[in-house]
Amino acid sequence: MGEEVVKIAVKRLIRDEKGQMMILALILLVVGGLIMTPLLAYMSTGLIAGELYERRAAELYAADAGMEDALWQLQELDPDIPDTPEQPPLTYTLNSTLNNKTIEVTIDMVSGTEGSGVYKINSTATSTGGSNTTIECYISTSPLFWNHAITSTSDVILESGSEVYGDIMGDVSGPGTVYGNTTDPYDEEEWPFDQDFRTYYWSQAENATLPTECCGGKCYLDVAVNSSLGPGYHDHDVGAMIIQSTGDNITATLTGTVYIKGDDATLDIGAGGQPFYLDLNYQTIYVEGCNYNLTTPNKNALYVPPGKVTIIGSGAIIAEGNIDFQPNMEAGSEEDFVFVLSLYGRINFQPNGTLYGSVAAREVEVGPGNVLHHTSSPTDPETGEQVMDFPLEAVASSVNIFTWDISQQ
Repeated sequence: MGEEVVKIAVKRLIRDEKGQMMILALILLVVGGLIMTPLLAYMSTGLIAGELYERRAAELYAADAGMEDALWQLQELDPDIPDTPEQPPLTYTLNSTLNNKTIEVTIDMVSGTEGSGVYKINSTATSTGGSNTTIECYISTSPLFWNHAITSTSDVILESGSEVYGDIMGDVSGPGTVYGNTTDPYDEEEWPFDQDFRTYYWSQAENATLPTECCGGKCYLDVAVNSSLGPGYHDHDVGAMIIQSTGDNITATLTGTVYIKGDDATLDIGAGGQPFYLDLNYQTIYVEGCNYNLTTPNKNALYVPPGKVTIIGSGAIIAEGNIDFQPNMEAGSEEDFVFVLSLYGRINFQPNGTLYGSVAAREVEVGPGNVLHHTSSPTDPETGEQVMDFPLEAVASSVNIFTWDISQQ
């Protein structure tokens, strides 16, 4: 009897569902109340973190824009940038804001000289709330010419069997081999002017004339008698200049700038006489001769014929007109750097042996079987300054980044 009463009561409870949804709702309310507070806190933290991340990212992009502007200023040789370590740093604010940030840039020279030095750059982007992001980097600059094996505003012709170890700027053609990258030609509007070079080198040579003997419209400088060359100049109006040797195994050494003056000036190095060595000794040979340019392809401002002169050491050989370059080359090393430049003409490059250095001209032709091996220009190991005698401020610079650090406050 008792068991039947219990069964009846249970059946009534099962049939009667009143109040069950209330219990479920109360359970959900309690659980929701327990998780809602930490969930809202988590969402709030996420929103704050997202806002902070977005602000920091905007600061970083703005600071990077300031850094890019500084690098551009260095490449264009802005006259306000310090050109000695003793000068105060250049500090400026970008005229336009980026991502609503204030961008302040500081460029400080650590060592070297204008166009070839080591710089410390700071670019700081500051938000309205006071937080900021700073990029600090150390970079070095060098003439853009010297960063390539060959630099040209137009054609670079590589004859059969020729090899170029290094990058080339120019329209490359021919069956020769390039062990490096090729890029578009050098911008003609950025190509340097002869007056910048004339002013620089003439100031070094104008106070002395080179010792020559002239006859029949030609002037000869005998390195067997005068083995130290420069500083000094020769005026083409007196006669065409020829450097040769009447002695055997003579080594002539540049001790300053050798300057050949005149728009029709020409210089032959090694035409006639005996074979000799020419040590560039970090100095420069400069020939005006601007009339012998691309419009006169069969005339050269500077001619180095094959078989007579062997070039050793590092230095620059520059002419405003065409260059026919066919000397013997010592089996040098990557420590050597010979820079051959024609400002308005072409270079016929056919040395006997490997040239370590760089070549630049409006047009360049590398002869069959010739080898050009690009090397870095020499610098003073203590100061980082270039030791080549070259007007660094006259040409556009390239930049090489050593370090790149980011800090945030």
